[in-house]
Amino acid sequence: MGMVKEPRRFSVCQISDNGHQRLALVISPDEMNHHLATLLISPMTRNKRGWPTRVPVHFAGKEGEIALEWIHTIARDDVEKVLGQVSTKTARHVAQTLVEMFAF
Repeated sequence: MGMVKEPRRFSVCQISDNGHQRLALVISPDEMNHHLATLLISPMTRNKRGWPTRVPVHFAGKEGEIALEWIHTIARDDVEKVLGQVSTKTARHVAQTLVEMFAF
């Protein structure tokens, strides 16, 4: 399946996961996305847990969370569609949460 456009950092992508269509956020930097055949993603869910590893998101008229505790590596070819980008505010929140998660 061909992609609509190139996945970039903070792109929301539609992926197929065991036959189910899921939304995921690309969290890998564009430099990696450009040179590697893989992407780092975190799934988006409508289940709200309020955990410190979750970032609230509003996308395509729906509310949910980005599950940063579930970082996956997928092949670029597994991306079916690039649906858009999250807001700058959400992107900053994701980046800050990742920094806090991996701080030494």
